[in-house]
Amino acid sequence: MPSQMALKLIEEMLHKMGEPGKRLLNEYLLKAEQREDS
Repeated sequence: MPSQMALKLIEEMLHKMGEPGKRLLNEYLLKAEQREDS
């Protein structure tokens, strides 16, 4: 699991990519957060 700082940087880069980045964010980062919560 990447560190919080790495996740933040990855998230910022994906936002800059526009729509393809948003899809990746929704698909992978949100699922990862849900796994952490459960």
